[in-house]
Amino acid sequence: MRSFDREHSLQLLNAGVDMQVRETFESAIKFGQHALCQLGVPQEDALEIVEAVRRRDAERVQLELAGGLTAGARLLIGNIAPSPTPTPFTPPRKAATPLTPETAEATQGRNE
Repeated sequence: MRSFDREHSLQLLNAGVDMQVRETFESAIKFGQHALCQLGVPQEDALEIVEAVRRRDAERVQLELAGGLTAGARLLIGNIAPSPTPTPFTPPRKAATPLTPETAEATQGRNE
């Protein structure tokens, strides 16, 4: 079956599906391999990197099947923050004007 993301894949696997393909993951793998080659990484090395990512991902899926969506978090590579804080490239020229009272309440104190 086709799944659109990791969580959907886990749902399918937990439901007993024998085979599933994550569209987003597969396109990212293909794009990443192509990008590596365009950057001058030899084809053989790019394939090894792709296979290493696939093995790590498969291990993470197994951990998540057994222990839930966050069980494989230790296998993530990179800077993982609980929630990203957006930062503008340039300071705003003036304070934002809320369009609704709900927005004004939600953003109270942020424009000072």
